[in-house]
Amino acid sequence: MSTSDVPKPLISSPEVKKLPCASGQFFGRPNWGRIFKQNREKHQGEHIGVFLCGSPIIGEELGRQSVKNSDVIGTPGATRFSFFKEHF
Repeated sequence: MSTSDVPKPLISSPEVKKLPCASGQFFGRPNWGRIFKQNREKHQGEHIGVFLCGSPIIGEELGRQSVKNSDVIGTPGATRFSFFKEHF
């Protein structure tokens, strides 16, 4: 089998960075820190529920981000994230 016979990916990693993002979607892993920060700013002073039905590894990260981005309970204008893992 020659290298020309090997299937090539439709989009390679360097090409992904060049694609326009008109739809608001992107390829790759989510930047959870950025996502939590944006929601914290948008919903300041609110209690935000974070729900997951999925990989325990993602759950660990979402749990950490929920704690990291939450204000201390009782602080005036506190923004809180509560993480819930759903089990089916």
